[in-house]
Amino acid sequence: MEMSRYPYDITRATQTLKKSDPVLGTLIVTVGRFHIKPDPSTNTFEALTRSIVYQQLSGRSANAIFSRLMLLGRRNLHPTPRQILRYSNKSLRNIGLSMPKIRYLKNLAREAITPSFPTFDKLDQMSDQTIIDQLTLLNGIGIWSVQMLLLNCLKRPDVLPASDLGIRKGFKRLLSLNALPSEATVLARGYRWQPYRSIASWYLWQANHL
Repeated sequence: MEMSRYPYDITRATQTLKKSDPVLGTLIVTVGRFHIKPDPSTNTFEALTRSIVYQQLSGRSANAIFSRLMLLGRRNLHPTPRQILRYSNKSLRNIGLSMPKIRYLKNLAREAITPSFPTFDKLDQMSDQTIIDQLTLLNGIGIWSVQMLLLNCLKRPDVLPASDLGIRKGFKRLLSLNALPSEATVLARGYRWQPYRSIASWYLWQANHL
């Protein structure tokens, strides 16, 4: 993903993070250039569908289930809301989705076909907190799901998903802790990473692959 696609200066962001937190700065140097893999979601429905599938699963398991969901669509394209509503619960169970996630997806699909469902363009005009407040009203959509949309799709610069297991594991490695930190501990340290907590989050995820 090219730096020009970000609404903020990546070089300035990483330099700011190095100065505000030298320990994180060492990780930044070790990992190298910031480059989030582009999210292929083309709209809010697709982004939230992906988040629901990935909730509380390992990346490998979630990837497999999401790939099977794509195979249900036409020409391996992302299913539309109306297609999701037409799929039987059995067909969705057969690709590995739990019944709660099936209910969440169908509820999301019903919302997505209403005129009030927000597009990316509408979300882009809102603050992070307003987006969180609005989308978490949807059944099955929690703060983590919306944070993934903010970070990966809307490319907001200051998102710290402190509940994410990968973030907490990366934080543990960053500070050589004996146990996983609490969300509060991650958020407390994260104050010094503002206004670039999204970039710091990405580096914490990368710490797990060193």
